[in-house]
Amino acid sequence: MMLLAFATLLLGVIVPAPAADAAVLTGGASLSHPFSKPVWWPLATNTTMDCYRKNPGCTIHDDWVLDVVSTDKTHNGQTAYEPVYAMGAGIAHYGVSGNVGCGPGVPHSRGNWLWIDHGDGVISWYGHLAWPFTVPNGSYVTPKSKIGYIGNSGYSGCRTHPALHYIDLAVKYGGQNDINSGYAVQMYHLYACRNGVRQIYPQAFNPRHTTWNSVPAWIKYRGPEIPGSDKSCEPTPPRTPTKTSTTTLTRAGSGILQASWTRPSGGYYRSATVVLIREYHPSIHRWLDLRKHVVSPTATSTKFTGLHLKHAFRVRVYFANAVGVSAYSPWAVAIAR
Repeated sequence: MMLLAFATLLLGVIVPAPAADAAVLTGGASLSHPFSKPVWWPLATNTTMDCYRKNPGCTIHDDWVLDVVSTDKTHNGQTAYEPVYAMGAGIAHYGVSGNVGCGPGVPHSRGNWLWIDHGDGVISWYGHLAWPFTVPNGSYVTPKSKIGYIGNSGYSGCRTHPALHYIDLAVKYGGQNDINSGYAVQMYHLYACRNGVRQIYPQAFNPRHTTWNSVPAWIKYRGPEIPGSDKSCEPTPPRTPTKTSTTTLTRAGSGILQASWTRPSGGYYRSATVVLIREYHPSIHRWLDLRKHVVSPTATSTKFTGLHLKHAFRVRVYFANAVGVSAYSPWAVAIAR
């Protein structure tokens, strides 16, 4: 059910809140543990390695975009329709940009593509997919969620094989968890289940391939789910920390606000506490990321200094561990005085 949009009146400052839809949960997703890092191999079919930042046999790609090509050729312009899964738990978003022609001077296009917000500014994206996708826009997914099918939409349609592009993006400083900010980082390995046992790719195929860009182009990778395998080694929901139950933001001096929170009494291991503060900009009617404090897992407060007086700020708190981050706390809002 669509929730009514509302505005919060705080000491003369109008702060809008966006409308929200009821959450759609797929693949065993949980609102209590919605995020995890994108570390799982997203395919369940035979594929061929193509290019990943100047790996042997590749003369293109100067960035960390991993190209994987299906071994099944297209027939009469149709794709092989082989499943693609999420690389981690998060929120899926559509990004359709359509098809383009082939040849010199033609701009590249991801075609039908989808990106997943994994929390803390980390995203993964999956390009050149077939249409339609298999999860609703804005749905919560896990590595057990089938998000779509290998396709050849966009510039990939110039190939004789359907292709998949995906990329793991880093934390986006000053970003808003969207596809247009952040920078690509190298993926050293990914996990996959074979008969219920976790394997490390690409080392599982050849110990000499310690990174993805050490794998020569046109090396074939057997799909981890074929034959007789399952996804039981992928924990659902992920073993991320439990979120805080209470967050407050109070004045602690001129231009100083103190964020305070309660630590959960149980749940999985916490390695750090992350506190994000945003400032409201009335001229553009948007909250923009201002600063992020990463403090110890046992901390219960932190102070933000040097804030603009009479401006509205809001904070949220979440915990991190090796698997990913917890669900976010509700926003706490205050005015710097």
